[in-house]
Amino acid sequence: MTITKIFKEADLTSLFIKNQTSCIFLEVSIGSKNIFGKNSTDRKIDIVVIHGCKSKKPYNYNENKAYFLKLIQDSKNEVEIIEVKKKLNRVVIGQILVGEFMFKKKYEVKKIKKSILYHIGDDAMELFCKENKINLINYNQGTP
Repeated sequence: MTITKIFKEADLTSLFIKNQTSCIFLEVSIGSKNIFGKNSTDRKIDIVVIHGCKSKKPYNYNENKAYFLKLIQDSKNEVEIIEVKKKLNRVVIGQILVGEFMFKKKYEVKKIKKSILYHIGDDAMELFCKENKINLINYNQGTP
């Protein structure tokens, strides 16, 4: 008998963080009414990784906004945004594409890497992501 663990979003996030040495910020704000209009709500990206910065623990975005802004304005640092979902599907692909647009507008960052962290794949969605330069991080049984 084979027992398969289905990872929840929190499990996937924990597994990802455990293997990182770069600076990680969780639940980063990417939208507000003053940028996108009065009927727009604040939206968040699950994880933002600042490559080129070292840290042993993730940062809470709300408590470290000034440090976050300093890091993303440093042109030496590569910025990666990550959406986390149990299953790779059209919804999460839309979230990362819109997330990239909103992140660039809010933080005036020209180039970012976009990634999706997931557990259950879909061949068609994986092909779409490959052809549209969306990095895929698939944790299958805890192994990326």
